Amino acid sequence: DTLSNGARLVVVEKHDLPIVSLSIHFEGGTNQLGTRMGVSSFLSAMMREGTATRTADPLNNELALLGTNVGFGVGAEGGSASFSSLSRTFDQTIDIMMDMMLHSTCPAPALERLRTQALASYTRAQDVVGTLAAEITPKLLYGDQPYGRVVDAADLKAVTRDDVAGLAKAFFVPANATVYVVGDMTRAQ
Repeated sequence: DTLSNGARLVVVEKHDLPIVSLSIHFEGGTNQLGTRMGVSSFLSAMMREGTATRTADPLNNELALLGTNVGFGVGAEGGSASFSSLSRTFDQTIDIMMDMMLHSTCPAPALERLRTQALASYTRAQDVVGTLAAEITPKLLYGDQPYGRVVDAADLKAVTRDDVAGLAKAFFVPANATVYVVGDMTRAQ
């Protein structure tokens, strides 16, 4: 089915448990959008930092009280947004998820905190042989092609709040989405 906003919908009814899983898959990723390296690595965490109607703590508290977690990810060729919830809290959870996708504020202080954490992790990882191999291999295989690029400290330092907000706005577009709903839900709901 195709919804009025252009998103495609797939519903698989399973009524044995009162649980619903929703996953929205988006076509086209950072390569297609021409996104600066490193921006997508901040997107998921920044989405939890507040919206126009919820600051970070109330947002995360609401999700915790609902017993769910909303996850986001954007890769080179696509990405997703997803959660699992009880059937009775599905409407509340999807409202929060949509608020996060469409009205995330991506506050600059949160980006700076997350950048500090990311740079510390990056620095520690430079002492691990597996990390170094994971950085060198794409360059050897793909050269200067997009798949040959690996995020480094300079990329992490260059990301701006507007980069993250711009990626969310450009990426979370209904026309590029396929919505999968599996669980204790009917197509009519």
